[in-house]
Amino acid sequence: MVERTPWGNGIGIAGKKILFGVTGGIASYKAAYYCRGLKGFGAEVSPVLTENARRFVTELTFSALSGVHATTGADAFDPGNPFHHIDLPRWADLFVICPATANFIGKAAAGIADDLLSTMLLAYRGGAIFFPAMNGAMYENPAVKRNIETLTSLGHTVVEPESGPMACGEEGRGRLVSFDAFIHAIQSALLPKPLKQKKVLITAGPTREPIDPVRYISNRSSGKMGFELAWAAKSLGASVVLVSGPTCLSPPKVDEFVSVETAEEMLNAVKMHKDRMDCIIMAAAVADFTPRERLAKKLKKDAVGGMGLALSLQETTDILDYILKNRSTKQCIVGFSAETGDLVKNALKKIEKKPVDIMVANNVTEPGAGFDVDTNKVTLIMGKTKEIEELPIMHKADVALRILHKVAEVLN
Repeated sequence: MVERTPWGNGIGIAGKKILFGVTGGIASYKAAYYCRGLKGFGAEVSPVLTENARRFVTELTFSALSGVHATTGADAFDPGNPFHHIDLPRWADLFVICPATANFIGKAAAGIADDLLSTMLLAYRGGAIFFPAMNGAMYENPAVKRNIETLTSLGHTVVEPESGPMACGEEGRGRLVSFDAFIHAIQSALLPKPLKQKKVLITAGPTREPIDPVRYISNRSSGKMGFELAWAAKSLGASVVLVSGPTCLSPPKVDEFVSVETAEEMLNAVKMHKDRMDCIIMAAAVADFTPRERLAKKLKKDAVGGMGLALSLQETTDILDYILKNRSTKQCIVGFSAETGDLVKNALKKIEKKPVDIMVANNVTEPGAGFDVDTNKVTLIMGKTKEIEELPIMHKADVALRILHKVAEVLN
């Protein structure tokens, strides 16, 4: 069983004090769920609702979900504590605005403090995280874009909303981010930065080896583990280049995203970037074989004549082997070993042939540890010492963080 929720164990969130501002948009009903999720991850959450937010949700809802009194504008006039606007920002490890309306973003960018929440923002010593949610036309308005740029220049973080259908019936970019993306952003803000000023290259996903313009040889890799590694590396302070084969995933925000299809294209992309990297993580499931001949036209079924189809294959270049033979002595190299049995034994054999600094081994036949799932169960093996650490089943985001912390130990 995976602990807590399907979104992972909330590494970095437990024990943190989070001031949770709610402004007046329809997405505030989702904010209640997100507030509850933070508490489920072990955070202390103190909600603050604007008067407009109270038109959509009540403070009683947030009080019940957070376990503490939800503050509203009325508390600004409480004779028992006239310094709410100062005390709570001083208490908080992180200030979250979710959802952030166009109106509140504009006020925050201009430094206007005409209610309790905007006053608290001015009193907060640090950068807040804004999660915009609004109609797509509003989000694309140049004035809103300018205000978001201003917030960023002031040291705040603005998490871009998602595209899709909205409450007004229109479609566009303006939907509040998913809970998964919300938690990623919170973790990223709270986690330490042991990889600051480090450069990390990560490969992800499958490769496709064309047979003809329609068919190809590939594998079941979804790219989820590699994409989570890219997010984790960014969250820990690294500059990240992500080289990915074809996936159905939206790329995480990295410094450079390189889309490839074949093993040869992935090799060329790695060659282009490898020399300036402090760490290279080969999480991609690169095809071991490719057709010797790639047909220019679709192979017709009747052309085979009922005799079956025989493909002549040749080996692709082993990218991990190439990296190890051409590595810098200061680089940390991470390999993956996907097995179907004798996990540790086979992973150790692979280390002997390919002396990586860290080998990440998993049995893809185990439930929750295979392809195209959100969880993984891996064993980490340090290349030099052969130290073995078996991790329990957990969300791939948490697995990625554990791997990147090992990388930080090697590099530092």
